[in-house]
Amino acid sequence: MRRRPQPFRGVAAVVTLAALFLSSSASAATSVTSFNRFAYSNLTSVSNAAKYQFVLLGYGSGTRSQAGVRALIASIHANDPQTRILLYKNWSVAPGDTLGVNGCAPWNSSQPFGGVPMSWFLLTPSGTPVWNSHYAYYMLDPSNPQVQQACASDAATMAKLGGYDGVFWDTQYTSLFWASLSPRNCSSAMCQSDANWHSGMTSWVTNVSATLHASGLLSFGNIAGGNSSAFLGGGPGWWDAFLQAGFDGAEEESFTSGTNHVPIPLANWKLEVANEAWNEANGKYLLANADVGSNQALNVYGLATLLLAAGGRSSWDTDSGNYLTNEYWFPQYDTALALGGPLGPYSVQANGLYIRTFQNGSVAVNPTTTTISDPVYGNVAGQTGLIVGPGSPAPGGGGHPSSGGSTTGGGPGASAARTAGPGRHRSRTRMAHRRGRHKHHRHRHRSAHPARVPA
Repeated sequence: MRRRPQPFRGVAAVVTLAALFLSSSASAATSVTSFNRFAYSNLTSVSNAAKYQFVLLGYGSGTRSQAGVRALIASIHANDPQTRILLYKNWSVAPGDTLGVNGCAPWNSSQPFGGVPMSWFLLTPSGTPVWNSHYAYYMLDPSNPQVQQACASDAATMAKLGGYDGVFWDTQYTSLFWASLSPRNCSSAMCQSDANWHSGMTSWVTNVSATLHASGLLSFGNIAGGNSSAFLGGGPGWWDAFLQAGFDGAEEESFTSGTNHVPIPLANWKLEVANEAWNEANGKYLLANADVGSNQALNVYGLATLLLAAGGRSSWDTDSGNYLTNEYWFPQYDTALALGGPLGPYSVQANGLYIRTFQNGSVAVNPTTTTISDPVYGNVAGQTGLIVGPGSPAPGGGGHPSSGGSTTGGGPGASAARTAGPGRHRSRTRMAHRRGRHKHHRHRHRSAHPARVPA
């Protein structure tokens, strides 16, 4: 049995990460606030895209619409070469996707199972391909070298033709639990144990990312289950492992709030901040999203949390789960852009408030469920964040706290933050939105039930 990678832990490792983070933070002269947007219906513009570190654009549903996307991407790059455009892909095939825009191969309706070789599919105990009836696609076997080659080559060719900077791979499950698979509904070798699943997914990430890198493209994954206890087979150890295997960045789609549109438990919140700090220390990007729509308070809570560990590679998603047409931009986002560089890592005050100071302001986050009374920030309600910008007094009227305020420990990457239990929230992978024949897939999985976490 493959030995499962352990979550980031250990005194020496924590000291190393803290030193790296302190060094990068102290030398930062510009804002570390960044944003991303998922715009599958391509309702963006050159000026709109310039606001973002990353934009994920759909590639249309036909030759005419794809030509329009190519022209848009070329214009975006000409205006701002720093904006990076990602292409959506999934390790699946779907009836009706005759161009293979979302999956790994075009569907030929005149052939059984679209003309895709039977050996490419994950198979049920009865020998038929595993079918996701909710999102209407067949699941391929990501451990199969032929599938890996076909998916990677297809994605690289499409991305280069479209002018994209990289590929965003959906459904990067960290265990059978998060994939909603088991030997009961999948007889393929990969489904027989989490050890098999981990081995197959690691091979997938390594090989498809290598192909994309050889073409000068980035490889991103939407990692499901990276913010929950390893009891469910996933956890931070596999978040790290998938990134180390080849991903340049990852999305946390339930950052601070789950698919039920409410904040996640404190244990999972700590895991997410620690995952972000790990990404920053290891040169990996983070795309953070919360499915909270137009809820301003929860969006600000998410962004303020992100800024606790941000170092230039972490960005906040402004569509907030409405991936086709919506973009939410609140005044606090402009305030965050004006904060300047961080003066150091975040600290945890004795009252439980998480604080980070910047050149032109500060952020304060209360991830607990109870109100915290603070002499500087006033009464900070549970599961809220504050972004205090240049020239504006802190809510409590006491001015900005110094970077050396009282703490109870726990900077970026503290080992305790990587070993917490799962909690009761939904963590899942991307989207199933339909626009004509052009589909994108999003999985909403069962809630993570309270686990029997060993003492």
